[in-house]
Amino acid sequence: MPVKSGASGGILPSGSGLSAISPLYCTPPLLRSLIACALVASSLTLPTAAQAGHLLVLNSEGDTLSVVDVDKKVELRRIRVGGGPHHLMALPDDSALVVGLTSVNKLAFLDRKTGEVTKTVSMLDPYQMAFSPDRKTFVATALRMNYVDIYAGDLSSPNKPLARVKTGDMPSHLVFSPDSKFVYVTEQGRDSVVRIDVAAGKVVGRVAVGDAPAGIWLTPDGKTLLVGIMGENFVSVIDRESFKVTGKIITGKGAHNFLPMGDKRRLLVSNRAEDTISIIDMTTLKVLETFKAPGNPDCMELTRDGKTLWYTARIGKKVMAIDMATKAVVASVPVGRSPHGLYFFDHAPRE
Repeated sequence: MPVKSGASGGILPSGSGLSAISPLYCTPPLLRSLIACALVASSLTLPTAAQAGHLLVLNSEGDTLSVVDVDKKVELRRIRVGGGPHHLMALPDDSALVVGLTSVNKLAFLDRKTGEVTKTVSMLDPYQMAFSPDRKTFVATALRMNYVDIYAGDLSSPNKPLARVKTGDMPSHLVFSPDSKFVYVTEQGRDSVVRIDVAAGKVVGRVAVGDAPAGIWLTPDGKTLLVGIMGENFVSVIDRESFKVTGKIITGKGAHNFLPMGDKRRLLVSNRAEDTISIIDMTTLKVLETFKAPGNPDCMELTRDGKTLWYTARIGKKVMAIDMATKAVVASVPVGRSPHGLYFFDHAPRE
């Protein structure tokens, strides 16, 4: 580390913020040297990029990943990850991140500290993906190919699915049942949701929900599925046991994707066509609040303390931040083309 001389002839780590008239330079030479060494050692253990609160943003049309410093509110660097990145998630043990590269039919593994690609494996059009609650199964939707692929949860042979399930047009988002036996997938091109028996590897139910369903979420009690109806202005409500639509929640035009707020009660939904975000109470199935979110809001991440909501603004080529106390936009950071999925290391609980 660069050092500079102090007025008293001692050494001081560059950038330490201590001046030549610091009390450090009023200490005996030996003690002064020990303190200086301690300062250098402590500077070498500064938080990594992951620990320092960096946001990772996938730019779907730029084939890149942006690393954003959420404190300074700037893009630090842009990393090439491969063709067609849309969504990313952490492995169950949090050892790495995985990104679906749809246009090159690969799953990329990223170093969770740097965002750099460490390896890729073959996988057909992995658009959206999830691990089952019991971690025994990994499922990926192939939106362009109209398949849902079921893999072993350890991804030991990711290029060889245990089952390939033919679906309706444009299988998009997915969620598992609490017991891991079923996976529910939205079909954007067929305006429906399918229920897939994971062990049997086949569709065992389908229900119409509305124009262009996208995001899907399961309430904490495991009883209700919520589906963002992107072509309309509501969230469709499905009773999971009977697999029937039981109602709708009016949120805003282009209801799209979900993010829980970490308290097992409140759920965020992005209304893309209306440039708003709504908060749904998952116990009453009522809208608590709707606030402005300019730029075509899509995927979202909430800081662990619940104070700041980050989201991708698809048409604005930006990632935005909202102060959850005032609902005011507090950051607008330019990134790559068509920013989509994002991941914040210090995020709120997914419940």
